[in-house]
Amino acid sequence: MDLKAAANAHYYQSQFSAARGLLQAALALPADASSVSNIALRQNLIMTSLLPLGDFEQSAAQLALIDAESAGQAGLQIWQQLCWAWLHEAMGDWDALRADLREMRRIQAQTEVADDEDVVEVFMRANACVGQGQFNEAERLLQTCDKNMSDNPEERLTLAQCKAWLARRQKNFDEAIRICDAALAEDWDVPMAQSVVALEREIARFADGLAPELLPLLQRLLTLRARPCLVRWRALLALQCHALGDARWRRHAASVLRQTRRAGYDKLLISREPELGAQFWAMCLVEDIDSERASAALTEIGQIEPVLALLRSAKSSQTSRAARVLAAIGHEAAIPALAEALNTAKDAATKRDIESALTTLELAPPPTLHIKLMGDFAVTRGTNSIKPEDWERPSARMLFQYLALNAGKKLTRDQIIEDLWPEADPDAARGTLKTTLSRMRTAIEPYLRPKSPARYFSVEGEVYRFGLEFVRTDVAEFERIVRATLHEAEQHDVLPVSDDLITQLLDYQPILPDLQYQAWTIALRERLLDLYVKGCGYVARARLDVNESADAARWAERAIAAAPWSEESYQSLMRAQSRQGDRALALRTYSVCAAALHHELGVPPSPLTEWLAKRLKAGEAI
Repeated sequence: MDLKAAANAHYYQSQFSAARGLLQAALALPADASSVSNIALRQNLIMTSLLPLGDFEQSAAQLALIDAESAGQAGLQIWQQLCWAWLHEAMGDWDALRADLREMRRIQAQTEVADDEDVVEVFMRANACVGQGQFNEAERLLQTCDKNMSDNPEERLTLAQCKAWLARRQKNFDEAIRICDAALAEDWDVPMAQSVVALEREIARFADGLAPELLPLLQRLLTLRARPCLVRWRALLALQCHALGDARWRRHAASVLRQTRRAGYDKLLISREPELGAQFWAMCLVEDIDSERASAALTEIGQIEPVLALLRSAKSSQTSRAARVLAAIGHEAAIPALAEALNTAKDAATKRDIESALTTLELAPPPTLHIKLMGDFAVTRGTNSIKPEDWERPSARMLFQYLALNAGKKLTRDQIIEDLWPEADPDAARGTLKTTLSRMRTAIEPYLRPKSPARYFSVEGEVYRFGLEFVRTDVAEFERIVRATLHEAEQHDVLPVSDDLITQLLDYQPILPDLQYQAWTIALRERLLDLYVKGCGYVARARLDVNESADAARWAERAIAAAPWSEESYQSLMRAQSRQGDRALALRTYSVCAAALHHELGVPPSPLTEWLAKRLKAGEAI
């Protein structure tokens, strides 16, 4: 009797315990009594029973045995890494999952086993992206899976569950429910996969504030004994019962707390199911059940919304716990709610906890400001954009732009006033600066209390300094990369051209076009233009060095378009055109150069330019 085939048959009927028994019996047979290798049996045991049943500890033990037996066998190792990936996906260990996929690709690259990405591997990458909040990449990968996935009902249901999970994590609950309903309407008989989709639907409904619908498919999870799904379902039931005042929430919560202590289950309600987990652990914090674990879990999840609700609790102990958790999470968005709670708190110890949390958050490093000053002005604070309306007044935005262009410099109050408000009465201008600085701070520090220390700039007496530590500007990056390239050029016989240099030059635009007539922008505008022209000229010469004449011509033309007086660029363009076999065009470029130098600078071409033209006329190479 083929025990492996029989086990597979049980698996397809979601009879996982029966499949495990058969495979364990096969593994117990003498080595010569079965035509199936122990490696194949163990892998089947993992995929058809241990993982569906949630026995992560035994799965890892079996995989460790296979690791030792499959050493040096690339084909087996690739499949082995995929088995590890399935285990870590089920656990919600996204870093480990990504490491598995990297190792699998490494083995593939060293063999001829596979050149193209397998659809299962792509699906695994999509899962990791959903789990880690990389939603755009997850959507792209799932679209690839959709095109290449087989018509196997289990695979289609698994794909539907992941799509619904992605929609739910993006708070698109209607779409998540629609995806699940469409999948469950299919005439498929795959009990486990259908139950998982039903669970996904129920979690989405709860998140959308809809009444629970205990579908029969969910009840089937109990008979399937699919522990990881049961943990999520019981967490959902605990929340639903708690919200309805149903005392059964305690029984469900106790089961979840007990099960999440199992090996490999610690991330199920943290990284695998962060939104549901945040609500569950916040409920535990409210009820003072396993508060230490709940606080640690909420800190790791990092979502403040479920914790903020606890600040409004009538119980001082809950408010204090919430304040301590918010301080540990470290999201500055909690500052306004903490400040409000501080104003209403009555208990002295609670006030101390809230004030301590506020101090922790206000002294923490702020999100980095990424400032775009070249071309259209834009500011990103961490991952969030500062919108035009956030500045409140144009003067606040202009003061910020001024300080950003002078980041790191010490600026006196009188210098700022002279640059920005040269026509204003000095006393009035000082008041304007103070008010404008306050408005600017509100835009870039939206959560801080009015009297808390500023984190992006300092004011010492009459000296202002916009800091560099948490500020990144495109201007500074452009200058850094281009200057470093030009400075290092002398060390190379063949001029190197980095991708960073090309990117910077291609993205170049004059700074703050709306403020081009402001006197304080002129010097920097000219300095950046000069660097851009030199950078383009450098690339043109570098391309000539490696006989890429067409590309050299394009870069020389870029420099000339920006600076018609750039004689070096005309020289590079003449050389490039000549090397492409168009001497007549190169001579026309010489004529344009002579006219431009006369018009722009009132000077004739240099001896080198004249020498190049002379050789061109004589039919000699340049």
